[in-house]
Amino acid sequence: MCPKLREKPHDFFLKADDDTYVIMENLEKLLANMNSSEPFLMGRHFRLPRNRLDYLSGGGGYVMSREALLRIVHGIKTKPACGGSSRGGAEDVNVGLCAKSVGVNVLESLDEFGLERFHPFDPRRMFSPETLKSIPWFYNFSYHKAVTGSKCCSIYSISFHYVSPVDMYVIDYFLYEMRVHGQRPREIESETNGVRVQVRQNKQHTRK
Repeated sequence: MCPKLREKPHDFFLKADDDTYVIMENLEKLLANMNSSEPFLMGRHFRLPRNRLDYLSGGGGYVMSREALLRIVHGIKTKPACGGSSRGGAEDVNVGLCAKSVGVNVLESLDEFGLERFHPFDPRRMFSPETLKSIPWFYNFSYHKAVTGSKCCSIYSISFHYVSPVDMYVIDYFLYEMRVHGQRPREIESETNGVRVQVRQNKQHTRK
């Protein structure tokens, strides 16, 4: 795998489940000034209480730099902590163990308001404190204080997990199709690929 990685021009790699909705434009914004030659992971930051291992939510998705993936692939062959195919347990915890053993850092992914960009649940549950009270690991494992309700999520959120097939279309509609009367769409040019797209001009967001 390492020779193939060196031949390909990709800078970053995203791991997500098939029921994870990802807003690629916001992921591009997060990575715009990141150096893929630095070994790092970014995602929803969790920590195991028993051994203080930092790792990232697998379901919520995480992104790794090119250098991070190269080190992890090499570590599978050379580091006992990486374990190869013989290790059982949760994928995201195992990646965290391996990443630590090969010098891959977990970087901060909160926005400028201290809000999370990667989410281990769908929007309905993230906005429902009563629902998440029945899921204690969410609070016990969160590296930062777990927040639900209206302050749960960054306006530049990147991913939501456990999204049903129907809700995939619902989210897509609200993000890219629906318009609000009185807000004029404005044309902008994407900084990443030069494609001109129509977006609506949002009102300024403020956080108290």
